[in-house]
Amino acid sequence: MANDKREVILEVKNLKQHFKTGKKTVKAVDDVSFEIYKGETFGLVGESGSGKTTTGRSIIKLYNITDGEVFFKGKRTSVNPKSIQSRIKKLQVGITREVERKLSLVEELEQKIYDLRIARNAKVRDLKEEIELLKERKSNRKLNKINDKIEEIDSEMNQKIVKLEDRIIKVQEEIEQDKARNLNNSDLEKLIEELKTDLPKATLDNKVTEEFTMDLQMIFQDPMASLNPRMTVRNIIAEGLDISYKRKPRAERQKLAESYKEKREEKIEKLINIVGLDKEHLNRYPHEFSGGQRQRIGIARALITNPDFIIADEPISALDVSIQAQVVNLMNKLKDEFGLTYLFIAHDLSMVRFISDRLGVMHLGKLVEYGDADKIYNNPVHPYTKSLLSAIPLPDPDYEQGRRRIKYDKTYIAYNAGGYHEVSKDHFVLGTKEEVEAWKAE
Repeated sequence: MANDKREVILEVKNLKQHFKTGKKTVKAVDDVSFEIYKGETFGLVGESGSGKTTTGRSIIKLYNITDGEVFFKGKRTSVNPKSIQSRIKKLQVGITREVERKLSLVEELEQKIYDLRIARNAKVRDLKEEIELLKERKSNRKLNKINDKIEEIDSEMNQKIVKLEDRIIKVQEEIEQDKARNLNNSDLEKLIEELKTDLPKATLDNKVTEEFTMDLQMIFQDPMASLNPRMTVRNIIAEGLDISYKRKPRAERQKLAESYKEKREEKIEKLINIVGLDKEHLNRYPHEFSGGQRQRIGIARALITNPDFIIADEPISALDVSIQAQVVNLMNKLKDEFGLTYLFIAHDLSMVRFISDRLGVMHLGKLVEYGDADKIYNNPVHPYTKSLLSAIPLPDPDYEQGRRRIKYDKTYIAYNAGGYHEVSKDHFVLGTKEEVEAWKAE
């Protein structure tokens, strides 16, 4: 991870967000770690289902995290006490994190072998059906070609399967060696005592405090769905302030009643003007506005509590292209004016490049590459990042005619096998040392 003297406002450590769907567990976010510095915009990109939005919602506590920790302004704000209890139990039976990681890798490799066999059988089955049709037509020449194709598919798939099986055997041998080494008894007892001491504190850290809700706000993807259709714009914008006011003791509320009403109205009118709307709009309802105007209302609502950090969850994806640039320019202006820090989640890679100082690329719940935005755009290393960037269209017909899309093949990439490697200053890639060196050489 980066060793930077800048102030870290948000730190995410080994975040996991898993969901049970029947007998299966969906790993929406799986062991993600990153930090965001005060005053910057950190862009989070990836295809649909990569875990971007779930990461944002987990940070702001819309979900109770499965495992890991979230620190905001140096204070731990999210941790799952059950995960600490689970760690204690695992340490007590002598299972290290390294063994766990390798067990997960074995499961992943076995799944890849299963997927390859399914794919091979499907291809061979289709070709055999074609053979039956050709036999009726007595087309021997084509029959020979298809039989050769079947042999080629068998050979290619078998080679891949053998490589994966060899890797499984090697990892299983390493697991046995790790178990044999185990932890020194005194170290084990020390770790268990530290975790037991941390357990009651974790329950307190996990509570949503007023300071947290005031300092960290969210702008949602769908402006219409995120605004209460039965509330006026005035009350929508003021909702954060009103909730904070109602939390105060009754005696304090009575004392502040008159001044609060004046300050409330003054702040609402100021914000509605800052986001580009008029105070005449305050008595209207959400359905009376366009998509861009609704998103401006959502931005004003997020600003009412004077937050230091805003999670913008695809704030422009539901808007017309002509409006998107206006909203992004507004957010940049507000960032400078209010000293904000953004976690900007989006699909539009060109827009993320425009607004972001640093960037994270997510795939299958993993953060595969992160760091300085310009370095990632100009010199991507992970194959998925290269594939993603190759899909960005440019308004240049000559360039588009020759643009080469890079196809991403995750067959030989085991996401649990490696860690983060710094390929240049503030540029990190997830993978084994051998994988990262090979990707850099491409």
